[in-house]
Amino acid sequence: MNKKILFFTTPAFGHINSTLPIIEKLINDGYKIFCYSNKEYKKAIEGIGAIFIEYKIKFNINDIEKYTSNFVELLKALTDLNHKAYELYIDEIDYSDVDLILYDSMCSFAKNLAYKKKKKSVCIETTLAYNLLVFLFSNMFWKSFKTFIRFRKDLIFNIKEEKEFRKIYKLPKLKVVDLFVNSGDKTIVLTPKEIQPFVKTFNKNFYFVGTTIRERLNKQNKEYKKRYRYFISLGSIYKLRVEDLKEIFKNNDLKDSKIAVIFNKDINIENVDIYKFVDQISFLKNVDIFINHGGLNSVYEAIYLNVKQISIPMQEEQRLTALICKHKKIGGYAKDYKKLNKEIKYVNKYNKNLSKYSKIMQSYDGTNLACKIIDKYINEGI
Repeated sequence: MNKKILFFTTPAFGHINSTLPIIEKLINDGYKIFCYSNKEYKKAIEGIGAIFIEYKIKFNINDIEKYTSNFVELLKALTDLNHKAYELYIDEIDYSDVDLILYDSMCSFAKNLAYKKKKKSVCIETTLAYNLLVFLFSNMFWKSFKTFIRFRKDLIFNIKEEKEFRKIYKLPKLKVVDLFVNSGDKTIVLTPKEIQPFVKTFNKNFYFVGTTIRERLNKQNKEYKKRYRYFISLGSIYKLRVEDLKEIFKNNDLKDSKIAVIFNKDINIENVDIYKFVDQISFLKNVDIFINHGGLNSVYEAIYLNVKQISIPMQEEQRLTALICKHKKIGGYAKDYKKLNKEIKYVNKYNKNLSKYSKIMQSYDGTNLACKIIDKYINEGI
């Protein structure tokens, strides 16, 4: 009889895209997996052989991620979501034959479900891993500290609400770190240890397995023939405006270069091809310089494919990623569009160590490593 896994996803393209190769391999290895997600991901989930179940809660990642620059608002949004999900799924699901609860790191309700139903749990981090040291010594602390002071009443109320919720449902007592880290019995981080800040400060239940890019590359089915000097894609959540494009194209180096841009409108700009969507991992093979928003998927794909990059972050965790790339010389970091001139001028300098880290990234077999950890934990309990 196939062993059964419940997988609670964060319904956003980057999160889903990163985890599907792991789910597909587990299914091929004989596991039966039920994936909870939003209906726009039904085709992709069923396409790898998983059983799709649509969330009965309003799980709109765009609503949540618009608060990312304000941690108090983000915590409130996530707390409300996770309380509603826990109350719904604690009784609706039959857990008697479930062998493992697998969940994305934003889904802390799944961790609580596993605890309450006495089931093993594994968390998958599709971002960098966070602990107190990462938070304190990154760009996030001072900006967040000022936000906490400004919205301290809301924060205190949110903490009290979470404590009361845990008390009512007899869940573990709240620790401050629980607001930021939803680690399971095992936590699989889709990041190489060479890139993770303060990697040695995480406990032995954190596994830095690398990315799932290899499998996604092997499954690509689209080829792009045009070659571009620059490719500009600033993420699905942030909506690029015509005014922003005009600001970007004020850069002299861009005027005579062949450029591709992901944009939601058809506009006519000399030397610029507008795409509403591309298979990014395939598209990057024909790109010299990738201007992105600092999203971890985009950044890692550029590193993996040895493509020079410049990040213009939109949110705080994207700024951390961009700062790491700047520090390790695997990408430029522009605080805004007006700072692009310098980044473009010194793009080779800011990507000095790109080839080295590309080889490191390619040396990891994230999909197989993640599956081995999950399989061993289910079958041996260690």
